[in-house]
Amino acid sequence: MEYYSRIDMKKNIGIFLAYAPEQSIKSHGISRLLSFMLAGMLENDDTQVTIATPAWFKENITQFMKDQAIPVEKVKLLTTPGIPYLLRIKQFLSRRKNSDVRSIPSQETTYFKRLKSSGKKHLLNLFMHWMSIYSTPLFITVTLLFCLLGIMLFPLFFIAVVGYLCIGLLKKFCHLSKKFSEFIYHKPHRFLKNNPVTRIFFLQMAELKRNIVARVLYSELRTRELNKLIRMINARPDIPVWFIPTLFWPEIKAIKAKKVIAAPDIVFVDFPTHFADPGSAETYKKITDTIAAGDHFICYSEYVKQKHLIHAFRVIPDKITVIPHGAIDLSPVLKKNRSQVTLQNQSIQILRQYQKTDLAYHPYLSDYNLGDMRFIFYSSQLRPYKNFHNLIRAYEILLRERFVNVKLIVTGDIKSDPGLYQYILDKRLQFDVLSFYDIPSDVLAALNHLAVCAVNPTLFEGGFPFTFTEAYSVGTPSVMSAIPAVTVDVKEEDLHQRMLFDPYNVDDMVNKIEWAIKNRSKLLELQAPLYQRFKERNWGLVAKEYVNLLTDFSYATP
Repeated sequence: MEYYSRIDMKKNIGIFLAYAPEQSIKSHGISRLLSFMLAGMLENDDTQVTIATPAWFKENITQFMKDQAIPVEKVKLLTTPGIPYLLRIKQFLSRRKNSDVRSIPSQETTYFKRLKSSGKKHLLNLFMHWMSIYSTPLFITVTLLFCLLGIMLFPLFFIAVVGYLCIGLLKKFCHLSKKFSEFIYHKPHRFLKNNPVTRIFFLQMAELKRNIVARVLYSELRTRELNKLIRMINARPDIPVWFIPTLFWPEIKAIKAKKVIAAPDIVFVDFPTHFADPGSAETYKKITDTIAAGDHFICYSEYVKQKHLIHAFRVIPDKITVIPHGAIDLSPVLKKNRSQVTLQNQSIQILRQYQKTDLAYHPYLSDYNLGDMRFIFYSSQLRPYKNFHNLIRAYEILLRERFVNVKLIVTGDIKSDPGLYQYILDKRLQFDVLSFYDIPSDVLAALNHLAVCAVNPTLFEGGFPFTFTEAYSVGTPSVMSAIPAVTVDVKEEDLHQRMLFDPYNVDDMVNKIEWAIKNRSKLLELQAPLYQRFKERNWGLVAKEYVNLLTDFSYATP
């Protein structure tokens, strides 16, 4: 490759983010990578970073940068003009999630299916134009016109709805006879439920409150808004390269500038049976389309480069660069602006403040003495390959059979997995397995410091360097899975035997966790050389490698 001269040229780097409105960047593993990258990039005065994202995510990313102590004024934001009213309505309905919603049958009449099939394209297009309006006066004007048109064209519809409600009141308060009730209530009730006109109203309103927007209507809106954003990106020739931090946004194919995509892993390749549902098939297609749109890729390990990108997706090796992660040091988060106070007390203060703000209405933790709690800690999202089920089983044995009096705190949303949460309820562990979901960095640091030990039972990556260095940097040892991404760095046989377990063997997991709890100081001593090796690679160095790759690639010609 030939390189153009970049003397005295500003290094303009774009970062593309297309998260959904209801998503929080803090709940994604990429958030930590992004925070360290931004901090490292902004250390160089000759680097200008621009983040392109839909307007609905502007507040989220701005707050995230503030939480990570990233100077917001140094980062330029490129966003769409405003938030469409469809999303504002969805957010309003989401805030009323405790309100009673009448269950509407999902079966549709043949007539309703024909109606949808013949007219849904034009109706949806009209609806999306309406809901994509940014201006409040214009939105109100158009809404009033639609309401006026509805009143003019469908007077019988409103009469039917009022009649339906009146009949329900009559049945409830007048105690009609069974036969008369069948005649005057149930038959009209069935007619109104199955009538295509009334079903359009009741069915869509009920499904809207059950987040169909996020699954169907939002998909169309998201496409429209991302198209607007990409047109804005294509109007910025001063940004020659865009960094895409995930493999789930195939829309990037419309970006004319060069695209460098982060490929942390493609776990479908290693665990196909965990992703056999229809939703996973759609996700796999997104990954495939995103890879097809990429000009260059960044992996974090040689394993992912060889097995996932080259072997499974036939990516040319020259289009892949391996940039390993740096060590994560959480100690500055605890020490910042808290001089003359021990890390222990600082951590307790952080948790108590978090308790007042975010746990104030928690039925169990709102008044729990967090300073006296002994616990083991697993920092991870809830994913099939993160092995939460085996960890919970191991913890139950540890608590009930080995009589080790500790709690288990995780950062994954355990209620998002109904099977796992039901198992916790069935085993009466709901007051012992605690979820601290979507926590800020200071709470993460405090939990790592106060934990007896950190645990990482993942079946694929995640342990090094993230959870290990996070915990050790604030004085906490770790035990974790003996998987290839870990064993390659644990060369000492004694350390291997003490800190690593077979993630598929619950008894082995129990034994290693129990030993770590009872021999915390010994494990810390054994892991010191390992931590020092990781610490030599800091995130400032990693960020420079990213900047060099992105800028070199942006000014290179084939």
